[in-house]
Amino acid sequence: MESYLKITQAPYLLFHLAEAFRNLKLTKKELEKAILKKVKRTVNFAYHNTSYYHNIMKKSRIRPSEIRCLNDMKKIPTLSRDELQKNYENIIAKNIKCVYSHKTSGTLNPPIKIQYDKNYLIHDTCLLLRQLTIIGYTPRMKFAEFKEYQLENSIIRRLLNYFGFFRKLELPANSTPKEIIQKLKEFRPHFFITSLSMILTLLGEIDESMPYLTLIIGGETSTRKMREKIRDVVGFKNVLEWYNCWECGHIAYECECGNLHLNSDYNFVELLDKNGEPLSEGERGEVVITCLSNFRMPLIRYKLGDLAIYEGKCECGSNLPSIRDVIIRKNNVLKLNKKRLIFPEKILELIADLPVKEWNKLQIIQERDSSIKIFGKDIDETFLLKLSNIINSQFKVVKKNKFKKKWIPVSSRMVSF
Repeated sequence: MESYLKITQAPYLLFHLAEAFRNLKLTKKELEKAILKKVKRTVNFAYHNTSYYHNIMKKSRIRPSEIRCLNDMKKIPTLSRDELQKNYENIIAKNIKCVYSHKTSGTLNPPIKIQYDKNYLIHDTCLLLRQLTIIGYTPRMKFAEFKEYQLENSIIRRLLNYFGFFRKLELPANSTPKEIIQKLKEFRPHFFITSLSMILTLLGEIDESMPYLTLIIGGETSTRKMREKIRDVVGFKNVLEWYNCWECGHIAYECECGNLHLNSDYNFVELLDKNGEPLSEGERGEVVITCLSNFRMPLIRYKLGDLAIYEGKCECGSNLPSIRDVIIRKNNVLKLNKKRLIFPEKILELIADLPVKEWNKLQIIQERDSSIKIFGKDIDETFLLKLSNIINSQFKVVKKNKFKKKWIPVSSRMVSF
């Protein structure tokens, strides 16, 4: 891919980097004003440059000028994943150049090709540096992550690296666990951004503690108890959670209180109940997001398919709104008879009491409302029976003698570890 970060764009990058940090100091009222300004710009652009949003807003008898406050966003219909796939070409802004594209994971649904413009990638870089700085990163520290787009040809990056600033290890997605651990040992990063499943895959290759390394987990459901256990067992300095997705990038970061603070100045997030109404503090609802930086493929009120609990004001003092207990893909919620729900974090809390290296050998499946089945890979039946007894004592739904030493494909009603 052609490098988007050229020397002539350095002032543009520095301007937005300064803005990203300046927004952290805004009062709640000032922050809402800044968000509203970006929301208006995004809605106005989408209305005049994409046929989908022009038609959908015209059909709903809404004009961009009618978005006068953040609450007015509820006038615009939400966009589901199925609707995005069906209207894909009509959502693309043809007059904005695509500098990079990537397909979503497609774990539970068919993958979608997300297209990004230069503006988005620069803002994504600013958010990355802001989130790292909040947890202690300084320009001379090093970090590592898996990244699809490479910036090795950037003049700015080579110049900064030469003087020891913003040193970064970009791990190829096709690296083996042994290669990854070897590169981490050689590079010795202070921060490593990855996923829960990747860390569980790497556990077999980690033969020494890494007290200098802060692990950042994102993209999958995890609990604080699980992250603390990984930290203690492996010997990391800390293990934190970030909430992100391919559609919109960095959505939220974990603060010292354990809550996830929303990057609302770049991704405007709404938490809605089943009737599409905003939630009160402490209530769980569906995540609906408006990306404020990608004009190649504007996503307005896009339903990610995730669930979260609205936390409100956090004790850490940040004016960025906070959420907690994010569930990646609401299809992972187990539905029992009498409309009783078991949310993944409830089972994950139980799993956290078991040995870390066994977590990724389990699958829990619901085939009907009256039972849950446990499947294990290379795990003896005594271990499975022990797990079933724990879950059964909590929820009284696991049917005995239903265990199989068989590994089956992931389905839409599965909690996979």
